[in-house]
Amino acid sequence: MLEMRKFVRFDTQQSASLKTSEGLELIVKLDNVSIGGARFMCDHLTAQSIVPNNYQPDPSTPILLTMEFDMDDMDARFEATCGIKSYYRLAQDTYRFHVNFSTFDQENKQQLKSFITKQNK
Repeated sequence: MLEMRKFVRFDTQQSASLKTSEGLELIVKLDNVSIGGARFMCDHLTAQSIVPNNYQPDPSTPILLTMEFDMDDMDARFEATCGIKSYYRLAQDTYRFHVNFSTFDQENKQQLKSFITKQNK
């Protein structure tokens, strides 16, 4: 079955930095990235630092994070504000998060588009 997505994604295993609204900096492992958002995995302790206990994602008031990662081939760094769309536990010490990018400048957006296109060739 062909899965239709709004944006082209690329799979990756690179690290990304997250900063919470409290200023806590965390390292996560990206699964995939698109111009609209990203999916990443982390351990239990990191997940607890990102979301409070029993948090249920709410599109009207998402938890906002700042995500940064290197776009290796382009000698550039991507930075954007993102909101948690969903998350779930994969294993005892592994969680997967889906985030939507909500704020990033036009230059960063264009660099990300170019980076994704390059990665998918």
